[in-house]
Amino acid sequence: MEMSQREVNGILILSPKGNLDFNHATGFQETASSLIEKGAKKILIDFSELSFISSAGLRVLIVLTKLLQQKKGTLALSSMNEQIAEVFSISGFHKLFSIYSTEEEALKNF
Repeated sequence: MEMSQREVNGILILSPKGNLDFNHATGFQETASSLIEKGAKKILIDFSELSFISSAGLRVLIVLTKLLQQKKGTLALSSMNEQIAEVFSISGFHKLFSIYSTEEEALKNF
């Protein structure tokens, strides 16, 4: 899985591409955790190029949220396609995260 990263106004934006599943969850978690350990406190995960998320991917989001909470940080999500939004809704995960329709909306409300 590819992932790009950039910073806007002190917010680190991670943009995974492809599938966040069992095969890719560990690598994504390691990369994001390393960034948190290096001082990232505000992270936005832009799902605009993510095609699929599995339970392993959902678990990674919980782990990252806990890491950020320990550092007094925040995690938000944006730009989900319909299938991913449905996974969040069915699993109840939409109640656990700040989820925004667009990256711009997320950046305004961070």
